[in-house]
Amino acid sequence: RRQQEAADAELAAKIDGQRAAATAEGASTEQILDFAEGVSVAFESGAVGRGKVSADLAGEAEALLAAQPPSIDVAIVAGRLLAATGRSEEAATRWLEALAAGAPLEVFDAIVSLPRGSVADQAVLQGCAMIRPQIDETGVPSFVQLCLERANGDAAKLAWKGVDRDLAAYEAELRRLEAEAAAQAAAQAEVSARMSLYATASVFAAGDCRFNDCAKDGWETALPSGGAAVTNCRFNDCLKEGWETSFPDGNSAVTNCRFNDCFKDGWETSLPDGSSAVTYCRFNDCMKDGWETSLPDGGSVVCSCRFNDCLKDGTECN
Repeated sequence: RRQQEAADAELAAKIDGQRAAATAEGASTEQILDFAEGVSVAFESGAVGRGKVSADLAGEAEALLAAQPPSIDVAIVAGRLLAATGRSEEAATRWLEALAAGAPLEVFDAIVSLPRGSVADQAVLQGCAMIRPQIDETGVPSFVQLCLERANGDAAKLAWKGVDRDLAAYEAELRRLEAEAAAQAAAQAEVSARMSLYATASVFAAGDCRFNDCAKDGWETALPSGGAAVTNCRFNDCLKEGWETSFPDGNSAVTNCRFNDCFKDGWETSLPDGSSAVTYCRFNDCMKDGWETSLPDGGSVVCSCRFNDCLKDGTECN
């Protein structure tokens, strides 16, 4: 709070100095512009709302600006003062005057920043036609998108030289972005499917036990894409130490028993992409009743013991 009060006091003192210079005999346009901008800052910063700077200064600054010869700078500053005091429609009109006289792109951005409304949207559309020569080719698609939004999607309202070419560039960019998004979605789906496959293959005895002893020697799981995932027990004791599953593509998944007792408390499998799959024993007896694994994508795999003996006869999972 003290910092705010100090900042307000400093701003008020600065504006007092600017006002004195702007109202002195023979004051220059630059001094008047400085005063008007200072008042704008007072409104924008909230100093006026906090009672630290008088709101009446806005009228005084506006009158001084009105007495100046027309110029781009005067129109820009007058527009800022109008916007700062809540007169957005009038601000748009002054800024359009500045654009018509050759004001830079930043003035168009100021019009765009005004609160949305029919008048503001129409001002943006007018500004689009004026400012188009300042837009480089790489910025055309986003520029057209902005102008179309203010035209409520009606391309017929866009009126500048070469608009058809710009619309074609915008549509081409849309198609490119759609194709890129589709490719990313497909790639993500492929990764998710692969992780689900990894998680499924890593489930205990999710395949044929090696040497008829999954708990000691691990198992092999045939993959839909061909090849097999090979699982080895860590320290020859899957039930306590967990296991590691290796896949044909070189990736691997590591499984750790929860509380060092896989067949009572379940296990957690760390997948190659950093996600994990968590398994819980059904009825706290995995060896007899099977288990359920929650996959990273929200799906699940339920495994039942063959002949009620997962250790010897393996599982059936779906």
